[in-house]
Amino acid sequence: MRNDLINSLKELTLEEKLEMAQFLWEDVAENQNLIKMPVDHELILNERLERIALDKTTFKNWEDLKNKYVS
Repeated sequence: MRNDLINSLKELTLEEKLEMAQFLWEDVAENQNLIKMPVDHELILNERLERIALDKTTFKNWEDLKNKYVS
């Protein structure tokens, strides 16, 4: 079945593929709470949030970084 579905999708026009992609993206966005964060990502996020709470981190201005690294 999966190959049949993929083959059917390949036959869609570009406009139909874009419409399908938009539908899929919106469906994923509406159900993102069902996606489990990988444990290693959660550990890093919690560590960073703790550093922020303890005022042990610094932030950089987006415009400064953009000007420094984007030519």
